[in-house]
Amino acid sequence: MFVPLLSYLGDQKYEKICRTVFNISGKIPLKNMKFDIMHDLFVEIIKIIKYFSLKAVDKNLENIQKVSQLLNDSGRESYLFNCLMVPSDKVRLQIVSCLMAVEINQWDSQEISQILQICTQYKNLGAGETEKVLSNIFMIVARFLKCTKNKNSLLEFIDIHAENSVKECTVILIKNMQRNLLENPQENEQKVELAWSCVNFLQCFQSNFDLRDQNLLTPQMGQVLKNCLQLENKFLEDKEIPIQIEQIYTGKYLEYLMPLIYGKDKINPYKLQSFRILNRIANNFMDSSEEQAEDLSDFKSAYDFKDIKQKIIENLTRKKFIDYVNNFEQLIPENLSLKEKKVEYKKFKHYKNLQFTYKPVENQSEKQIREDIVQNLTSFIGTLISACITKRVQLIREIIKPEYFPSQDDTIIEIRKTFLQLILDISAIRSFQNDLNIYMKKVGEFSPGCDDNLDLLAHVYLIQQRKNKIFHLQIKSQDDSLKFVFRQTENIECFLACTSDQLFLYQFDQNLLKQS
Repeated sequence: MFVPLLSYLGDQKYEKICRTVFNISGKIPLKNMKFDIMHDLFVEIIKIIKYFSLKAVDKNLENIQKVSQLLNDSGRESYLFNCLMVPSDKVRLQIVSCLMAVEINQWDSQEISQILQICTQYKNLGAGETEKVLSNIFMIVARFLKCTKNKNSLLEFIDIHAENSVKECTVILIKNMQRNLLENPQENEQKVELAWSCVNFLQCFQSNFDLRDQNLLTPQMGQVLKNCLQLENKFLEDKEIPIQIEQIYTGKYLEYLMPLIYGKDKINPYKLQSFRILNRIANNFMDSSEEQAEDLSDFKSAYDFKDIKQKIIENLTRKKFIDYVNNFEQLIPENLSLKEKKVEYKKFKHYKNLQFTYKPVENQSEKQIREDIVQNLTSFIGTLISACITKRVQLIREIIKPEYFPSQDDTIIEIRKTFLQLILDISAIRSFQNDLNIYMKKVGEFSPGCDDNLDLLAHVYLIQQRKNKIFHLQIKSQDDSLKFVFRQTENIECFLACTSDQLFLYQFDQNLLKQS
């Protein structure tokens, strides 16, 4: 009874209907079938197929399992894929919803490629159910990448289809994020769903080394990451669930994140995207494990974004804003009062002597508190960066002459900004994988303020506290307008010398200090 239903999806019974209803010989190609009555027929048949696919996961329903297996043996997926050509969003949406119910190990790479090809057919994201169809497609492919046990199909997908699928995904993602739908809540909801599905798909590449490096570590992906964060900052409100594209592996590279905090491309520093970027940077320094795509094992049948959104919201509402600032990991709930809170951060994995403390001043507004926290945190991130560099310098033994880095600023007020620019030019800090490639010279060859070749804008003080063996380095402006201090307890130290147009990073040995 059920297998003949498949014949209505473009096969012999479909041809019979075309002859009877439309009085033609032969059949209308599915891609030209524009009659609503046929669209409704397809939808109802697909619903029946979906029902048996969903129920087949229950091993107690033996008869239903037999029907589902019979549909599978009769080429269920082939019929469904053929119907994807039908120019109807409601048909396509029902198909992709049905395909989500199919056992993931039954998919092969060619079928995954076929369903991804639908994405290229959509030019207008706001038309009909386009966002829903595309969201379901990316969730199907994400499920395949995350959950399939068919290694041959997975490897074939990686070799043949991965690169194009990433390109298509990023094109859709940016086109979607460029839409300003703040005054259209329903469309905006679909925009968020599609953006989240795209990023979740990209995150599926994290767990596979080849997929990750070949597809996420490219300049093009870096630009996508920056553009997406800028557009999210501009066109999405903080109350929406976070898109979190900074959590894809491309976010390991500071050259893509730093311009969003400093410089002409910086985003609004008081929206959540800025906090999330600080979170990502801090996690990079602490060598935290990469966040993975959403665990889709719970969605063994149909995919419904409402379920995923609810899961995300439940996770977020259990967290407090103050903890997010504290841990660089959490988000702002709408009902939190900051006035009675104290911010402390002492959880650095490698830098136990570093800590950040902020206590709101009495009678400050929440806006002032938030702005102060942002200002203090960005300064603190600078300290964390310097400590990270110092730690990396310890791994280097070769001493050669210093490297020249052009400065973008003329005044001492911009030392920290210039210092961060230096970091962007250090490849090892961007990737956190290779030894730090810094050019250095011995401290004996350089005396701050005494070298005629260095027109210093700041006095550099080195203070040795023999009692506790902690060395402080302080860069202080002539008018006391800026201080930048960090400390290190290890044998190898480094410091930054700033001139009107140069930056030098020097290394010196503790033994040299004792001699002087």
